[in-house]
Amino acid sequence: MSGADGKTKSELLGIRATTKVERTAEYKKRKQRFVQRRIHQADREKSVAEGWSTTGRQYKDGQIQVERTKSHDEILENRVWSVLYHFGYDELNVGRKFKIQITDSNKGDEVWKQVDIFAKDEDTVVIAECKSSATKSSASFQKDIMEFAALKKSFAKSVTALYGKEAKLKFIWLMVTRNIILSANDLKRAEHEQINIVGDRDLRYYEEIARNIGKAAKYQFLAEFLEGAKVKNLEDHQVPAIRAKVGGHQAYYFMAPPERLLPIAFVNHRSLRDPTGNPAYQRLVKRKRLNQIGQFLDDGGFFPNSILVNFKKRPRFDIRQSYEDRQIAFGDLFLPDAYKTAWIIDGQHRLYGFAETNKKRRANVIAVVAFENISREMEADLFATINGKQAKVSKNILDELEGDLKFDSEDFKSRIGAIASRSLALLDAENGGPFNDRFNTPETEESDAACLTISELKKAIVQSGLIGKPGSTKDRPPQPGYATRTTSEETLEALSDLLSAYFEKIRHANLDRWELGRPSHLCMNIGVAGHIRLLAALCDYLAVETKQDPAELDPEELVEQLASYVEPVLKFIAEASDADFESHFKPVFGSGGPPRYFFELVRLVNQDFPTFSPHGFDDYVNTKSSEESRKADEQVRGIIDRTHVHVIEVLKAAYGERYYTAGIPQKEIRMKGFERQQDADVNEQLDPITYLDLVDLKKIVEHKNNWPHFEATMNIKMPDDRKGNAKNISWFDTLNDIRKIMAHPANRSYKASHYEFLNILEDELQKRLGSSA
Repeated sequence: MSGADGKTKSELLGIRATTKVERTAEYKKRKQRFVQRRIHQADREKSVAEGWSTTGRQYKDGQIQVERTKSHDEILENRVWSVLYHFGYDELNVGRKFKIQITDSNKGDEVWKQVDIFAKDEDTVVIAECKSSATKSSASFQKDIMEFAALKKSFAKSVTALYGKEAKLKFIWLMVTRNIILSANDLKRAEHEQINIVGDRDLRYYEEIARNIGKAAKYQFLAEFLEGAKVKNLEDHQVPAIRAKVGGHQAYYFMAPPERLLPIAFVNHRSLRDPTGNPAYQRLVKRKRLNQIGQFLDDGGFFPNSILVNFKKRPRFDIRQSYEDRQIAFGDLFLPDAYKTAWIIDGQHRLYGFAETNKKRRANVIAVVAFENISREMEADLFATINGKQAKVSKNILDELEGDLKFDSEDFKSRIGAIASRSLALLDAENGGPFNDRFNTPETEESDAACLTISELKKAIVQSGLIGKPGSTKDRPPQPGYATRTTSEETLEALSDLLSAYFEKIRHANLDRWELGRPSHLCMNIGVAGHIRLLAALCDYLAVETKQDPAELDPEELVEQLASYVEPVLKFIAEASDADFESHFKPVFGSGGPPRYFFELVRLVNQDFPTFSPHGFDDYVNTKSSEESRKADEQVRGIIDRTHVHVIEVLKAAYGERYYTAGIPQKEIRMKGFERQQDADVNEQLDPITYLDLVDLKKIVEHKNNWPHFEATMNIKMPDDRKGNAKNISWFDTLNDIRKIMAHPANRSYKASHYEFLNILEDELQKRLGSSA
């Protein structure tokens, strides 16, 4: 394609993804927060020194896989890019080296300037600069703002030259920040230069609507930055209408194409909490419901009831016939033609549902009742009146809505519950974050990967005290938590940042284990709840050990301060076998669920930091030690009995009635069995082979005459066995040593390695001999 001056796009702009395939490929790269690559074993130390870590994956050619987390500034750029991708922009920059030419090549050497984000659709262009900090910080960005402002004209000139002036593109200039507190002067300067600042909270909102609403969410985005600007090709659109007074307010009744309403529509979501929109009353729509509406429309469905909107300015209405006594007039209504001029009071699902249709039938129309510039309070009252009589909904839906309904409640418990719910909803929508798409909401189907629920994890956050605890008595005020800040908004941001940073470390420790969800016993309700409780306990420990107040630390900085304490947990998540991890963290019915999971995490930390002992841990250790000892005793007895029976069965099958004499070549072993048989009560004497010890059984099994009969069942390689052994029967000796603990428990106790050994051996024998082992 050539622009007005004959130049091709590639001569003025960098590489862009312009097809669905290209956009999808770029999105897949940007969604992941880790970079992975293959290296040779010889380069391992060098890669580790450069910040890479091994994943444990090894390839057939001997290479290994390493990975590292992308930098915080790259993650921010990817989040912004992903939002615009979900909004449905037709063209998006590829990679991080995208540039725009800022000089006229006809007048000298070409000069290019790097741009973080570039997006274009039919009507608009978004150019964004991203500024990120690893921790919350204040700094002057006046120089960056002025430099960006100085480049706007050159950027716009190049873009316009390529796409043509007739495209009438509108430019949106953004500076997106993460963990940066801009000064009042910076904000004032940006406003003067018409550069829109998008902070942490704003970006989370756009992520959330992009995920929940899809392409139609772009109109919410455009409404924020192009309010009042004319929408291309919407001028002078008129529809037949009735004008009448409703409750003393001017209103219009008409039918209109949904694609004509979508660009000018705006929904006053509570999630946005725009100061100009107070009181905000709408909750976010759900994507699944929009898809269902789109399918309903594609199947020929229609909505006989009208949506309710509020025109922010008096529209032009040409009267054709009037009935003054009834205050009714028929005529032609000229619909508004600017962004953010029609605020949706009720019916956002129905309107946005049209954006999900596949057939794109232009004959679609939607019934509308439009008020003329009523107050925001009146909008909220109408919304409450319409929706207040709905049937009761499930507890899951109420839990999800709590973040919207009680966010500013005067009641402490209601408020922190709402903040917790809201935070989890934001983390679910955070592009590439640890909880992105991992929640089972009322509008989605449950799966092993998406098995988390807001209701369960909300309880875990509230109980942890991270955002405060109620006063011990009615006279005592609530106690703040480590993520508590001055306002609910600030607390929400701190909690979301804290959970995101902490669980990013958990996920990064073993990405495969985390992504697997419920079957891996890590990213599931009990597992996440246990880690939330551990996070709070580690904050307590940090306060005692370092004399710091964790509440005064930036969330990312706090997580880094906790890194050494969390390291034993991360190492176990990274290196433990599936069987070992399951033995510690698989939920066991009747075992205490979340408390057990939490104390198992504490046990890992306690091994390296013995003074880390949260309330209840000592009691748990003593109780668990008794339970594990009883289980180990049963395992030892069961394994020995099953092995003994198996040896007898194999010898009988191989040697028949002469199994004792022919099947036991060692004379001393045969004599031992006979002697012990004679020592037994004459009325209770058993077969002499039943009196042999475990070490005797080992010698029988490994004898060259018998080994061919036992190799398939008794050749069990344990983790510590050397490679290449012809016979893997060392487990007999280990089992015999452990047997002595059961027989003489007074001065001996089981070790963690013993429990692991018994679990592995029992599992292997079950595979070979059957489930009776």
